Amino acid sequence: MKERLFVTMSENSDNPSNKKLSVKDALTMDKIDELPLSIIPLKSSTLKKAKLLKNSKLETVVELYNDPTSGSFQVPTDEKMTESLGIDGSEAAEHDKLIIQQLSQLDSFDIYSMRSSLQRVGLDLDIGEDVLQLSPDMKKALRHYASAFTTPLLKKIYGLDTQGMDELGGDLNKLFQNPDKDLVLKNLMKLADNTGIPLGEIPTFIKNYSDVFQSVSYYSYSYDAIRQDSDRFLLWIQDVIDHKDIVNTPQTRKICLQVNRNMTFVLQSLRERFDLFRQSFEVFWSDINAESFVQLRREVMENYESIGHVLCAVVVKINAWREEFPFNDVGSPNHRAKFAMTELAPGIADVRKTEEDAREALGMERTISK
Repeated sequence: MKERLFVTMSENSDNPSNKKLSVKDALTMDKIDELPLSIIPLKSSTLKKAKLLKNSKLETVVELYNDPTSGSFQVPTDEKMTESLGIDGSEAAEHDKLIIQQLSQLDSFDIYSMRSSLQRVGLDLDIGEDVLQLSPDMKKALRHYASAFTTPLLKKIYGLDTQGMDELGGDLNKLFQNPDKDLVLKNLMKLADNTGIPLGEIPTFIKNYSDVFQSVSYYSYSYDAIRQDSDRFLLWIQDVIDHKDIVNTPQTRKICLQVNRNMTFVLQSLRERFDLFRQSFEVFWSDINAESFVQLRREVMENYESIGHVLCAVVVKINAWREEFPFNDVGSPNHRAKFAMTELAPGIADVRKTEEDAREALGMERTISK
């Protein structure tokens, strides 16, 4: 049985969960591949100012700083980490190293998968729920995605039809400021009857529902953010594979082919998983009851870790590739092939395996039909 590490701090101690995040760290919390260490109860002032991130090989590293002039200073999260940082030998350094090494086992740093994956790696951290939250800017960016999930709820409670929703023009404040109170109460009581949830607990149900649909919105947003680049990437890698210089080097071409197949698979499969979740929400609202919500919530939440793992890997790989190759004609064929072999190939086969397992758990075929 894996040993668990419980880290807590007294009320008078320097507890990150009792502090308001800086604007910079709050924005970092929005990222799927980065984690500000200011939210972790560490003892070293050096590490509290750093962050964890995934590099293109999907390794977790500590980044001390990153600026346009000097670049990024990164340190591996191995046994020599504290030595490399010049803080080796102290009790605080050993305490922090143990925590960071366990955090480095996480496949993603998004707030949703972290809620369960922290427990999986045996790490109990005293982090407040108000810290594991998306920033106001991100929540605003997700409104477009969230409307597909909030509209059925608003229809059920406020009794609006499609025309009524359109007349609001997206301004829900009008709805909340002048509701038909009798109709709202009637619909809330009906919702309580259908779900088996007491009327007084409906606000908690709505909060839980909000968390579920916001997570799907967040993952969809993260996927769409790299979708255009991923389309360009698939053209790029195919050009590498087909180039005469690469055709004449079978081993190099084989690895590039594997990268192409694995990336194509996970990109398409993620899109199919998001479509499946949207369908699950539609089914839920067409026949709302206590069991259907439990099933919906479980189906989504049990996928947090696998979606986080796969999506984080894809985001990291595509972003690293985009930075190196802003245009498809940048670099020689050999340089492109080398990048695919050294930066894109590491870890991508494991990512595909995670995606295949997730599909199977959802009742989907492990393979994707052409």
